[in-house]
Amino acid sequence: MSRGSNTKPTLTEIKRESKSFEALQQGMLFALLSNYGYGFRLKRPERMAKKTLQYLTINEVYYNGLPLRFGYSIEDFCERQYQMEQRTEMTMSQLKVVKRRKDLNRTAISFSWLIQLAEQNGISFGKRKTKQAKKTVQLEKIKAVVLPNNSGSYSREQINKIGKAVQKHICSLFDKKEKLLTITAYHQFFIDTLNSNVQQPTTSVGSSKTQNIQESFNTKPDSFVLKLDYDPIYQDTSFVYTYDY
Repeated sequence: MSRGSNTKPTLTEIKRESKSFEALQQGMLFALLSNYGYGFRLKRPERMAKKTLQYLTINEVYYNGLPLRFGYSIEDFCERQYQMEQRTEMTMSQLKVVKRRKDLNRTAISFSWLIQLAEQNGISFGKRKTKQAKKTVQLEKIKAVVLPNNSGSYSREQINKIGKAVQKHICSLFDKKEKLLTITAYHQFFIDTLNSNVQQPTTSVGSSKTQNIQESFNTKPDSFVLKLDYDPIYQDTSFVYTYDY
């Protein structure tokens, strides 16, 4: 039964909508980065949700076939943070909160680093403000994407459309017998989905009105830095990983 226009959403519905939104954003980043030469090693969810899209666990990110220790680096930070907060005198309820915080941070850091990879390849994002939390890394919310040299853009509506298509496509590729799935760089479904939804910049008379996404992805950094700023309670001002291609 659908809710009336004046009926407030339930807590379950709010959580479900939030989870789907996170997955839509992740799907958009998968598509964009794939077209820059990035591949992904994804963990198959233990149970496939029927009413929501799921934010997928990234075990590894590859560039030109080389592993970047993406999942390891995130787990390293989250585990260190968890150990700092954990106390032997904690109640079961308190320990549950700390473990939950670790899971939330893992998701937020994963998405933040996907954005950083895209930005270091020349992509710009319009972002919505999020509330600050003392011990939890906040997941960023994007509302627009602009390709390098203003060669094309995506609105929030297009981000949602692409993200949904990408996540459903990935879930269709999971094999029940396999725990992991590898998505190679330049995945054709991602290319087609991006090309069919891109907003082209204003063009002058006589110029081409179409440009494939692949053609605008020509900036390759020699190295990249994955950085995380977090609460000073953890004594360090930032947690930084640097990689050379």
